[in-house]
Amino acid sequence: MSQGTHEPQRPELSQELSRMVAEDQDAQRRIADGNGARQAHEDLCRRNLDRMKVIVAEVGWPTITMVGTDGAFDAWLLVQEADNEPEFQTHCLQLMQACAPHEVGQRLIGYLDDRIRAAAGKPQLYGTQFHAGADGRPEPWPIEDPDKLDERRATIGLGPFDEYRRQVEGD
Repeated sequence: MSQGTHEPQRPELSQELSRMVAEDQDAQRRIADGNGARQAHEDLCRRNLDRMKVIVAEVGWPTITMVGTDGAFDAWLLVQEADNEPEFQTHCLQLMQACAPHEVGQRLIGYLDDRIRAAAGKPQLYGTQFHAGADGRPEPWPIEDPDKLDERRATIGLGPFDEYRRQVEGD
């Protein structure tokens, strides 16, 4: 994602978020390649989560104006992966929902909302979360009111579910 023509108000925070995500992705690659220690990644995730809690407490949700499009995405990604802290994820979702729509990617709100719902065993609203089905193929977590799914997806800028499902399934 590109930050566009506007310089973020907090470039140092944007850079910090970018560094945190890069370190996380590097650690995940090492684990996938069989070259990394899982415990080291878990420790990094804990440090990143602790730092995100401080950032959110100090500045609220890192908006696009504050940290640029890339920084806002990085903040979301760090929270999206904090599955062991559902209360913090919910708090961040509420902060994101309270922001002006142009300050937070609406699709990101949908992904986080679905992630929280799926983890809590509740039907998701936007159909963004999948798990391995009985045959090992990706299968969506249950979806609330499936007949209105594409309508809900469109309101946050997501395309039709059938297209997304084919992408996830690798077809």
